[in-house]
Amino acid sequence: MNRCPGYRAVLHPIMIGQSLAMTASGSDAPRLRFGEVHVWVTPLSESMPVIDLLAGYLDSAEQDRSRSFYFSADRDRYIAAHGVLRSLLGVYTGLEPGAIRITTSPLGKPGLGGMRRWSGLTFNMSNDGYLALIGLTRAAPVGIDVQSYATPSATALGIDAVESTKLAEPGSVHQAIRHWVRKESVVKALGTGIDDRFDQLEVGGPSPVSIAAPHRRFLARLIVQDLDVDPRYAAAVATPRWCRRVVQQVWRRPR
Repeated sequence: MNRCPGYRAVLHPIMIGQSLAMTASGSDAPRLRFGEVHVWVTPLSESMPVIDLLAGYLDSAEQDRSRSFYFSADRDRYIAAHGVLRSLLGVYTGLEPGAIRITTSPLGKPGLGGMRRWSGLTFNMSNDGYLALIGLTRAAPVGIDVQSYATPSATALGIDAVESTKLAEPGSVHQAIRHWVRKESVVKALGTGIDDRFDQLEVGGPSPVSIAAPHRRFLARLIVQDLDVDPRYAAAVATPRWCRRVVQQVWRRPR
């Protein structure tokens, strides 16, 4: 488990038991304070021995989605990421993972539905390859993104023409990917999706970065912070400025 610079702290990892269904009142349950964002670094290879159990947590839509993958490795990664997300939501809410109702906005931003909305728990998830990141906050929007540095080209990311010109500069591939995940985390926090103003987001400079963009006054109240999760990946999380203390921990299956 890595201790990250800046506003970050590290908690002991939760060893989720055979049922993966700890309650929020348990002695090992994390306490999510206002002003904190909990970031769970989830190596998806850790979850493969319990993949069948995690699959049982998915709702019918998620199960249908998992069956749509042609390659079994892609299917298993999808099940692992969404199953771990549900297990963590169970930890924070005290609900059984399979009983949690996850809703999506018209633009695809996920949230908690049903009676637990009053708790103010918000979350976001991103995964690439065998690494998933899950961010949780209380009463604050959150967006999180992770991308492997092994991405073969700017086109694979959808980096616009202006940004792609930087790829000829030494070290700029990594820089462009870090720039991309910062932008992705911001739009995921806002829940607006990528639109024609995406390229107007200014996210350069040392982390944390205060966000400014034309015609979006709310953006002035957001910051984006780089995350040190794995040397092979770029990652970032975006939250309101008052919710800037990152508590980073690693999800581990029981040994």
